[in-house]
Amino acid sequence: MLPRNCIQLFSFALIIWVSALGAILISCSNSAQTVGGADRLPFVAVMQLINQPTLNQIRDGLEDALAEAGYTADSTLRWEWLSSQGNPIAAAQIASKYAAAKPDVIVAIATPMAQAAVNAAGNIPVIFSAVSDPVSANLIEAPEKPNRNISGVSNAFPVEQSIALIREVLPEAKTLGVVYSATEGNAVNLLNLIRAQAPEQGFITVKEVIVGADQQAIELARSMIGSVDAIYVLQSQNNGQNNGQSNSQSNSQRNGQSNSVVGLALVSAVAQVGRDNDVPVFAGGIEGVKSGAITGISLDYYAMGRQTGEMVLKVLRGDKASDLPVELAKGIKLFINLPAAAEMGITLPDTVIERADTVVK
Repeated sequence: MLPRNCIQLFSFALIIWVSALGAILISCSNSAQTVGGADRLPFVAVMQLINQPTLNQIRDGLEDALAEAGYTADSTLRWEWLSSQGNPIAAAQIASKYAAAKPDVIVAIATPMAQAAVNAAGNIPVIFSAVSDPVSANLIEAPEKPNRNISGVSNAFPVEQSIALIREVLPEAKTLGVVYSATEGNAVNLLNLIRAQAPEQGFITVKEVIVGADQQAIELARSMIGSVDAIYVLQSQNNGQNNGQSNSQSNSQRNGQSNSVVGLALVSAVAQVGRDNDVPVFAGGIEGVKSGAITGISLDYYAMGRQTGEMVLKVLRGDKASDLPVELAKGIKLFINLPAAAEMGITLPDTVIERADTVVK
């Protein structure tokens, strides 16, 4: 047994190491941060889960929306941001640091950051972005009336627009087949939304199959041939993060591969069945379309950042966050694959081609 003084020294050293690790994570995320200060400029403090392209687009959109309204960093606005690099200890430390600095509003990008901000903010308003389900995350009571000093923009998947796009391409279709992977953490919630939305878009029947392994995809997709007018491959569009820390992320760690790779392999396999049988296959996002789907949509994260910025502006101008309804992200991007459409016997309407953000040729 170690002497008592050795145990005490070890415990003390461990505490110092953990604290130092958190400080390093914070300082490495943006070394230019100088929280605090005596100026009277409006102060916006941004907490970001990771320094990653998708989330950076949100931050860029936020900053641009503020600048266009006259709030320019280092001139008419104190603008500071920090990334936790995905570390929950660092997230809590950033939240505490900002709470002590008392900004006019804290902006939290992704669910873990919003949760950390709410736990530390006290009376400081919090506006979140890229939180798919703020109610389940225990951030608010209801989207229409948050009833806490927090609101923001949800990045819930645009199911309505996705089904409407399929209807636009196939105005006579009645039966929609849905294929999804067991590794998709949000599949059940998204499937329920599809079941609710499909009848409103004129689909009489929704038939779904779940793929437990990639090799099942072709067999199960083939089982739908003759009974569906189109196949939709369900993919979460989280770009490596859903709410910042998705269920699918933990699945991918167990499987030894990323959730996005699993999803794209599924799209590719089902698209092959579609080409072989002249059945159109739809998916989500540019990568799904590149993998063989004829069309797909995804959220525009830069536009989401601008939308978040509009909510921040309301707070800076005197509105209470608790009085602001949570908004769904409005901006979407449309992607089309002309060769895939031709191979599946589909001529895309001009209305779809004309408004496409990206055309895969």
